[in-house]
Amino acid sequence: MPLSHIQSLPVRIDFDANTPFAVQLAGQINCIIAKGQLREGDLLPQIRKLAQQLDLNPNTVARAYEELSAAGVLIKRQGSGCYVKAPPPDRQPADRLRPLAASIEELVTNARSLGVSIPELIAELARHDLGEIKPVAAPVAARPKRMAPKPPTPAAQPPAIASLWQATGDLVD
Repeated sequence: MPLSHIQSLPVRIDFDANTPFAVQLAGQINCIIAKGQLREGDLLPQIRKLAQQLDLNPNTVARAYEELSAAGVLIKRQGSGCYVKAPPPDRQPADRLRPLAASIEELVTNARSLGVSIPELIAELARHDLGEIKPVAAPVAARPKRMAPKPPTPAAQPPAIASLWQATGDLVD
């Protein structure tokens, strides 16, 4: 049986989420495999190509692949890439949810902070039919670049620092 090579994955990284990028990527790849969109023997994209597609550091993609390999979802072959491994026939639901643990925890925390109860959250999740995952990652050129946070304004600085800014003439009125 010939192995199919996947050129790109239908994944989306939320750069504003508190969940690490590698965890987001591993969770989404795990979902794609669980839904049958990737099958046993499929070759995943090369680390550098996927990193470029998602505007991530290659080490982040390598970490996601390593996590999936450690979970028994992927087989890493030195020099030839990462392949989808056949799922064990007795795979428990808890095993399938493990890569989503951080995302679930963040969702529950956000829901509680907004006053949404767990039963309300479950009802909302049940109403959503996620269907087939479609690629939503914007091309690298179209996505705005992440920028370093702006330094606080001089007024927000303690008095000692504000006086240093005044001395250097950088204080804006």
